[in-house]
Amino acid sequence: MSNELDVFVERYGTDCAKWDEPYWETGQKIDYYGVADMDFVTAKPIMDAMYKVLERKNFGYTILNKSFTEDVSYWMEHYHNFKIEKEDILFAPRIGMAIAIMINELTEINDEILIFSPGYSPLHDFVVKNNRIAIENELIKKDNKYYIDFEKLDSQITTKTKIMLLVSPHNPVGRVWTKEELLKIGEIAKKHNLIIISDEVHSELTFKNYRHYPIASLNDDLKSRTITCNSVTKAFNVPGLMGSNIIISNENLRNKVKDAFYKMGLHNPNPFIIPVINACYRECEDWLLNTKNYLEENYNFLKNYLEENIKELKLVDSEGTYLAWIDIRDLNMTREEVEKFFSEKVKMGIYTGDGFGLGGSGFIRLNLATQRERLKESLEVLKEKIDELR
Repeated sequence: MSNELDVFVERYGTDCAKWDEPYWETGQKIDYYGVADMDFVTAKPIMDAMYKVLERKNFGYTILNKSFTEDVSYWMEHYHNFKIEKEDILFAPRIGMAIAIMINELTEINDEILIFSPGYSPLHDFVVKNNRIAIENELIKKDNKYYIDFEKLDSQITTKTKIMLLVSPHNPVGRVWTKEELLKIGEIAKKHNLIIISDEVHSELTFKNYRHYPIASLNDDLKSRTITCNSVTKAFNVPGLMGSNIIISNENLRNKVKDAFYKMGLHNPNPFIIPVINACYRECEDWLLNTKNYLEENYNFLKNYLEENIKELKLVDSEGTYLAWIDIRDLNMTREEVEKFFSEKVKMGIYTGDGFGLGGSGFIRLNLATQRERLKESLEVLKEKIDELR
């Protein structure tokens, strides 16, 4: 049976960050598996919502109407069993932008912020480029999965540590943290009186038999100390429209963040994003389920292909997201050699693990949110070029 997700959307020549930027930099057209967005056709309810905006024939300033908080609170309770009040929700264009602003507002220069590594590299940048100190808790790789080193985590925190930055589910290693793990994080945060900023942008993209728990939903203390960052952008593939929900139940904390957003000029969403959020949360759940199934099938296809054909590459067991984390240490290449091999020989654009902090060296991250036939063709070229190395 045909699947609309099998239709490839040509994105060269559209000022696309994922496809055009590498081409501008290198002059080569390669299959790009780096930037974390999807190569899929946009869901019809989203397109319909955008067409309605186009029909207005005017694109002046828009205000944040009440449907935004109604839609977000509905979705969080309906999909994640996380009950929040409408006033808990703030709007921000991008989660990264919001986190950078919150770091500046809620900490002082030279304060410490704890992050988990290997992890989403911009979080580290937001810390150090704002003159704060990044404390990296390196995840433990065991039985082909990653786990938090709780004993080390507790010992790393000092009186200068103010915030714990959590990515849940975790990018790039694909862990969907269990309720027990999240509660342990909460105990440590309470012991040291830390604010938790939880980036949950991949929260809808869990595999079968795995469930995402918003950490703030687990108890009253976690709800009062956690800032939950979520968005339609990853799950429904609309990152270019820029719209995120920042959920803060603690009124004092929320007012500080709200004031910081205003100071930075964050207001007036673009005309498309609020209708799109409404379409995503109210009309696209079937599309999301189909997409999640397709992504998990892509992951399983990759796993089987590597096991049967490219034993030098070992896929880490994943529980969610569309990002594959692959151990390539058996290739015995430096980071520069890896980048050159994939871009020049295989014609694949990937992210090397070195940029993801401690524990990232010797790994690559691959975006699986693409057509399976295209993935198959890329893997066949990869096999051919690795065969030549043997």
